[in-house]
Amino acid sequence: MAPSTFFRSEEMSLVQLFIPSEVARITISHLGEKGLVQFRDLNPSLSSFQRSFISEIKKLDGLERQLRLLSEEAEKQAIPISTCDYDDPEISRIQSIREIDELHDILNTNEQMLDQLNSSYSELQRQYFELIEQHAILQESSTFFREDNFQGDGGISSDVDTTQLLLESGPGDSYGVRYVVGVISRQRCNTFERVLWRSLRGNLYMKQSEIQEPLWDPQSGIAIPKNAFVIFSHGQELLGKIRKISEAMGATLHSVDDTAEARMAKALRISARIEDIKAVMDSNNQTRRAELSKISISIPAWYAIVKKEKALYYVMNLFNYDRNRRCLIAEGWCPTNELESLQSTLKMSSENA
Repeated sequence: MAPSTFFRSEEMSLVQLFIPSEVARITISHLGEKGLVQFRDLNPSLSSFQRSFISEIKKLDGLERQLRLLSEEAEKQAIPISTCDYDDPEISRIQSIREIDELHDILNTNEQMLDQLNSSYSELQRQYFELIEQHAILQESSTFFREDNFQGDGGISSDVDTTQLLLESGPGDSYGVRYVVGVISRQRCNTFERVLWRSLRGNLYMKQSEIQEPLWDPQSGIAIPKNAFVIFSHGQELLGKIRKISEAMGATLHSVDDTAEARMAKALRISARIEDIKAVMDSNNQTRRAELSKISISIPAWYAIVKKEKALYYVMNLFNYDRNRRCLIAEGWCPTNELESLQSTLKMSSENA
């Protein structure tokens, strides 16, 4: 036989292996570690979903998805992922079915725990930004309800105190001036004002001011610049139109008390709730970081285990299954001078199973 060189492969032999089902995983693992056989696909007519071990591969795909989720969560928290020694016997050895099931339970538990923490944090964050928005609108209302005169098409003269009309008038009064208060994206303010003016034919009085701190937008899920506004008008029909147009333009409407004392008391209550929610959010974040820090230590080792298991089942899907003999039938190419090593590996796998 010609000696092997860099440009010449070994003389190869086609081998057929009969591997009992109960030792198939450990046998393929040992053969893979030695790199002795290049297996042939004995099921070329079958698709990936028709093969014998597709259910096991799907289960391992689920474990990979969970590991990716945990890795992404750790990256969001700026937690470094530890490295592992892939030559460590605890990682490189073949895992038992029981150990794979235990890993599945561990990842399920961690995923559910993180889902609960993330859901809780998202809800707290939503409440926090809503309270921040309410607090901002209460602060801006101090400028809206100051003494100011305006002339509207409803016959209100310029020498009438707007605030006095607002606080003293009612449905049965001659003026009946009421108001709508809310916040809207700063980008839409000009369009919003034009639509209102044309729809109500100028029968309104609108004031707006910029809120300094960007506020959370439920549609985009990010903080954006917003403006606070108040619209004075009279009659329930016009107020109803204002509310509909405001909601259609993406504005958030808020109820604001008529008196400064009531607004001040509400602002104090909201400030207290904001502090409480911030404390709970900080606690939630600390718990999440602590759990992810513990998980990040094991993620690389878990990845290695799952990838090796998937590789084993991908190879086993190339084989035929003999139901009568309850064994897997494999064919592949092996270097002729490694046949003895192949036989000893098969014998060792059977003895160690």
